[in-house]
Amino acid sequence: MTKTLEAKPEHAKQIIDLFKKVYKSHSLIKYGKKSLEDNLAKNEYHSFILQNDKEIIGHGGIRIIKDIAILDSLVVDPRYRNKGFGREIFQERLKFCENKKNLTHIACYTVMQHLGSQKLYSQAFKPIGITLNRNDAYTDEDSVFNQGSSNGELVLCKPLTEKIITFPVSYKGILEKEIKKRYLDIKILPQFMKNDKKQGTELLDDYIEVDLSNPSSTAQLKIIEKENYVCLGIYPSFTNGLFTLAFKRKGKYSINSSKLKTNNDERKRFLENILEKLLTSDPLV
Repeated sequence: MTKTLEAKPEHAKQIIDLFKKVYKSHSLIKYGKKSLEDNLAKNEYHSFILQNDKEIIGHGGIRIIKDIAILDSLVVDPRYRNKGFGREIFQERLKFCENKKNLTHIACYTVMQHLGSQKLYSQAFKPIGITLNRNDAYTDEDSVFNQGSSNGELVLCKPLTEKIITFPVSYKGILEKEIKKRYLDIKILPQFMKNDKKQGTELLDDYIEVDLSNPSSTAQLKIIEKENYVCLGIYPSFTNGLFTLAFKRKGKYSINSSKLKTNNDERKRFLENILEKLLTSDPLV
């Protein structure tokens, strides 16, 4: 007999044991039982679990950053997959977020090698970013998800309000149009303001994440606008919500795009547009 419920601190050990069956590396495993117990006790992390009798066979997490819910770590024991349990956990988690007052957005990452997981997210979840060539977090035995260095994730976001939300960006420059385009689909309007403080000229790596909520981001954006970078979109962050943009320098990338799949036309166009920019020599934005 299975049932879905919100986890309590005493469930922490079983949750981590479940993750060890699926992941070879994961933040919940890294930080351990005590950290998860504390986060659950303080409601800093919400975990929905699926129990078969008393055994935990599924998990879906939520971390709330101010007015944004980030869906995290939906996992089902490999022995119980393809039975609708992932969808059951997902729906409980979604209902929890939609009933929470003052939340404006739900955001998440979903693996592009697995169309089944993407289908959990309705078309109300808009594509806002992609991650590419991340080190594989899944065990070698998990052939459904493990794709080596070709792993990719689609970043999705669902607005929970019709009201346009504004936030200040300490930047004026040619990237304004690109940044604004990324946010308008999810009911966010960046307000660009000139930053008069003298900014440094730090060198950037091939890959960079820019925190738009930090005034020092001006220096990074000023360098990016002069270099050959492609915007990979918005990355939900456990520290600053939806205010992180990721950029990748062109010309030093190997992408196995045949493994990167999406489940509707909007997401397909979004992915193809970014891949086309990465793989051509045209101007970046």
